[in-house]
Amino acid sequence: MDKYLKPNLLMLVFLVMLCIVYFSGIASVPFHPDESTQLTMSADFEALISNPSSLAWDPNKGKIPPQTYRLLDAPLTRYLLGFGLYLADLPPPSGYWDWSLNWKANLHQGAIPESKTLLTGRLAISLLFPFSLVFLYISARAIGGKVGGYAAIILLGMNALVLLHSRRAMAEGTFLFGITAVMASWIVAPRWPWLAGLAMAIAFNSKQSSLALLPVGLLAVSWLADGSQRRPGYFAWQIAQYLLTFVAFTWLLNPIAWQHPVTVARIAAYNRADLLSHQIADTHRLAPSQVLDQPIERAVILLGHLYLTPPIFAEAENYHAQITDAEAIYLENIFNNLGRNLFGAGVLLVLTLLGFFAAGRQAIFEAFPRRRFTILMLLGTLCMAGGLFLAVPLPWQRYILPLIPFACLWAGVGCTWMLQFIQRIRKNPEYHST
Repeated sequence: MDKYLKPNLLMLVFLVMLCIVYFSGIASVPFHPDESTQLTMSADFEALISNPSSLAWDPNKGKIPPQTYRLLDAPLTRYLLGFGLYLADLPPPSGYWDWSLNWKANLHQGAIPESKTLLTGRLAISLLFPFSLVFLYISARAIGGKVGGYAAIILLGMNALVLLHSRRAMAEGTFLFGITAVMASWIVAPRWPWLAGLAMAIAFNSKQSSLALLPVGLLAVSWLADGSQRRPGYFAWQIAQYLLTFVAFTWLLNPIAWQHPVTVARIAAYNRADLLSHQIADTHRLAPSQVLDQPIERAVILLGHLYLTPPIFAEAENYHAQITDAEAIYLENIFNNLGRNLFGAGVLLVLTLLGFFAAGRQAIFEAFPRRRFTILMLLGTLCMAGGLFLAVPLPWQRYILPLIPFACLWAGVGCTWMLQFIQRIRKNPEYHST
């Protein structure tokens, strides 16, 4: 890890340029109603600091919005939003967004945040973005060298879906940070298993779908150098540090479960399943073609969102008329839809596949550290893709976000391989003879 963290002027130049593009467009991102809900729930931050027991699950409160959202959503995003509003001395919005009401009714009940509150919340989440780039650079450089690292962060920083979804006051920016932190933590997992557990906890408490990466983390902390002589108790301690850190951090951030952990876990699982079934039923009724019942449909949508489809600003058309102008203004910026066409999708897909399979093939012949990390990244990609494939029956674009860092990493490795291939050809005597 030390050599990957050495100061690198070119990497810093790329980092600054990408951050300028990223932060300069935050205010222009069209509003999403879920931003209102997250900002309203950010009041939990103050309660967590002053009176965390007030956030515990109470059977007498029934299905009031705060308790319902605490059961459904991972908590880290609302705490970060609350911290940002606290520093700016701004109160959270007072009303919860109601999808059954029209725009005017939601405005009347205070569910649409003021522009200053919305921008502050977006900044609080967006400040994680530079760290996401650094984590991805570390991971990509470990496999594809400096060129792979540069290419990976450029592709992530210029990705149209990242620029849209992670700049909102929602969970996607926090989730992106968590996923890239998990990826980088696998490099040092044998030395610091607690750090890998902490990264996994950050990802999980951003969005629960990251749990698909937990088995890879267990392998990362217990996979030591070839020939290492360790007793079984050592491996048990490695895994224990990983799991204990993950559980402790998750427990700390979820006071809703402090008094009745088993009951809360059961109710939360039921509520999420119930919400998904209602979403599927509504989609069957309003847009039946969008329900992905067949595996081939899910695979096509997964790849389509990852590489081709332009930014999708909302999952439902309830309030499309109110944000049409904002969408048009947003898309006037060339960076906000860059590469979302057949040519761009084709190039990125080819580079991703090239990097994925070339790295897998070459890992057989690499020295242990690179071989180990390459295999972990291959497994992580497959686990994350498999988890999304199995768990997401709806074609919602922002659900694809955790796969984007993996795709950018492999595309960066593909760039490295292409450069090396061209150099080998140019060194070939037959090339010069022609």
